[in-house]
Amino acid sequence: MFFTFCILFINSPIPLAAVLKVLGGFFFGFYLGAFYNIAATLAACLIGFLISRYSFNKIFKNRYSDKLDSIGNEIEKNGFYYFLSLRLVMVVPYFLINILGGISRISFKKYLLSTLIGVTPASLIYANGGNQLDHIHSIKDLFSFDILVSLIIVVVITLIPVFLKKNNVIK
Repeated sequence: MFFTFCILFINSPIPLAAVLKVLGGFFFGFYLGAFYNIAATLAACLIGFLISRYSFNKIFKNRYSDKLDSIGNEIEKNGFYYFLSLRLVMVVPYFLINILGGISRISFKKYLLSTLIGVTPASLIYANGGNQLDHIHSIKDLFSFDILVSLIIVVVITLIPVFLKKNNVIK
């Protein structure tokens, strides 16, 4: 049931996926919650990608071909880093990233790897947050050492692709 709801909410504009992932940590504990969060998020993103690529690709290309052609080569070349950054930053909803991935020319392998790496930090944080829910008794508890370290790790991971690109480690 958890996987089904994750797949539905991650691939829809209804913003309940984060709540569901926190509940995953609450109900299953940190380790199983993190595993289920990563697996369900990866499954949801791949299903959204495949639906977009094989069911709606022609519709999007007919409607937005001029815009897609201009960025198609760039995404084909650097798509791994774009999708990784989008996943890590967590500003763009996953369902939009899945649609963009499906209509772009990024390879399935690059999309899969960028998604796996990109969803892991947030999935760990959600599982940790859910696992800690019964320990939170005040606002002060939200700013515990563990939570601050988790947030710092997410920020650092988010900046890694930018740092690597800027220092010509990646092309």
